[in-house]
Amino acid sequence: MVAMLGLAVTTGAEAALEITADRVDADGKTSPQNLYVLPDRMKVDTDRFTMIYRTDTGKAINIMKDKHQYMEIDPKAMGAGISAAQAAMQKQLQSLPEAQRKQIEAAMGHSAGGAMMGQSQDVTLEKTSQTKQIGGWSCTVFHQKTNGMLSSDLCIAPISAVGVTRDDFAVFKAFADSMRNALGSFGGRNLDMLDFDARAKQIGFDGIPIETVLYIDGKLKSTTTLKTIEHKPISPDVFEVPAGYTKQDMPNLGRLGGGQ
Repeated sequence: MVAMLGLAVTTGAEAALEITADRVDADGKTSPQNLYVLPDRMKVDTDRFTMIYRTDTGKAINIMKDKHQYMEIDPKAMGAGISAAQAAMQKQLQSLPEAQRKQIEAAMGHSAGGAMMGQSQDVTLEKTSQTKQIGGWSCTVFHQKTNGMLSSDLCIAPISAVGVTRDDFAVFKAFADSMRNALGSFGGRNLDMLDFDARAKQIGFDGIPIETVLYIDGKLKSTTTLKTIEHKPISPDVFEVPAGYTKQDMPNLGRLGGGQ
């Protein structure tokens, strides 16, 4: 979502924001990405999956296109499950010899499992002297680092130059706030990248990424480039689950962690 970057929907189409982008993987494969934004809902659509978030339900819907399945994600239930999993994991760790326990905790602190240990992810943006001209936009490159390690390069342009306002992305902040309230420290600082206030504090202006270069373990993973961004009518059914998809239950994270 970072890369592409409550009011009832009436019948018919509403003027909203539609953003298109191209993602190019390290192997050269190109796939389109589309983002649809209304004041109370958003949809991220790729060739493999779709994510829809609505403020009226407070839930996100993850649509898995290859399986013709979808899953409703309730942040509150997820937060409770993660807390139970963390408690079970801590209980298991306490039963291990001290040296082994410290070794496991150190390893998890540098991996995705670190979030399960309750360790927040420290995400920072560092301005560089590099600028780019991408399409009709001029942008400045910022190094995004997670726990001190480079995780992406964001080429950010002022939102005023792109022709959008904070109000256009109000649903992003609603989503970030919802996840923070439910997940607490498990949500991590990555949620700040969806919040203009938090991002502006780091970069000094209201901006939107025009290009995002993603790195995994120091290696190039993908490059996502904004193609178009425009206000246009969007039909409400864009935010509905396609017909013929089967609903799957959300995993019980407490059980995954050994809890009851």
